[in-house]
Amino acid sequence: MEYGDIEYAAGQYDPPKLVWGETGGSASRWELTSTPSPALNNATAFVMAGRVVGGSSAVNGMVFDRGSRYDYDAWQQLQGENTKSSPRWDWEGIYPFFKKSVTFTAPSPEITKKYNYTWELSAFGNSTPIYATLPPFQWGDHFAVRNSWQNVGIELNNECANGNKEGLCWVPISEHPITARRSHAGLGHYADIIANRPNYHLLVRYQVTRLIYPGGDPKAGPPTVEIRDVDTGKLTNVTAKAEVVLSAGVFGSTAVLQRSGIGPAALLKSLGIPVVLDLPGVGANLQDHSGPGIEWKCKHPCLLLPTSCQLNCTGLGESKFLLMHTPTLSSISLELNQNTQLTTQTPPHPTLPTQCHPTCLTLPSPPLPSPDSTQPPPQGPTPSPCPTASSGSPSPT
Repeated sequence: MEYGDIEYAAGQYDPPKLVWGETGGSASRWELTSTPSPALNNATAFVMAGRVVGGSSAVNGMVFDRGSRYDYDAWQQLQGENTKSSPRWDWEGIYPFFKKSVTFTAPSPEITKKYNYTWELSAFGNSTPIYATLPPFQWGDHFAVRNSWQNVGIELNNECANGNKEGLCWVPISEHPITARRSHAGLGHYADIIANRPNYHLLVRYQVTRLIYPGGDPKAGPPTVEIRDVDTGKLTNVTAKAEVVLSAGVFGSTAVLQRSGIGPAALLKSLGIPVVLDLPGVGANLQDHSGPGIEWKCKHPCLLLPTSCQLNCTGLGESKFLLMHTPTLSSISLELNQNTQLTTQTPPHPTLPTQCHPTCLTLPSPPLPSPDSTQPPPQGPTPSPCPTASSGSPSPT
């Protein structure tokens, strides 16, 4: 059961929506504001979560990163060591699931040599249709930043997806290696497998309001799931014979649990919710990562960001053409470890002009993927000149 609907989830930097203002943009998402933080002079923060089949993997920054092993080991210390029969939340307990969750595709030998990419295949399970890779293009400022980190003594690390986060390493992006489209759970765990799963049924546009436990006992068996039709508001109960898996995200799961009577007893009583289980940690101790930006001035002119030439009709047409080509000839984004995020524009293609000129390319928008979305999109048509607008400027088509 999913609150959102099935949508096309654009990549973080798909050319058609990057700077030209075309409609479509991101898939549906919750846009929330945090409560004021006393430790930050009561500042608030913008938080976002996916409201679509695929959840936040369909709207996030496409960075396939993992935390330090010491973070997860600290979780286990909080849980206690006398829990051998329970799932362990330390690094060794979680690492097999990290590996299972993604298939990594290495870049070509030429690209690997050009950018000195490094990785360790042992950190990836390569058994699921959720894909990650490293892009075939880097802007020049990327290595200026990377070299600066090295100059201050930060050592290179061949791989940090294995729990070792010390040093400077390459972090893959959640991108299909052939089409360069966003790879997310709505594709890999639904659209790409539904044809072979006759027992898999997806109910969209329904909100899970609460879980109702038999006799108010959370150990008495699978709960009844109360759901609300997003369009009509009608409530319906759904029963399960075996189990119910609650996976509504960091915000949604907390809300469902508290509405179900699981959470801090004092809070639940103040809201008039019968207490099923007094669990103070529900709704507390949220940890998020910050992303402070870094700005600097260049002493010499250099191509770091899209130029005015790339923001016109021709640049848009070229970007679409390269992205629609199969295999893709464009790259989407790149994450440099330690929260230094860099994004890439579409690199010039040898058969297309790279300078400003008065013609543009008439190309259709990228096609929406079929339910069998592992199939690459059709190759883009041959570029052709299009008429200019009456003012003499390039046509916006």
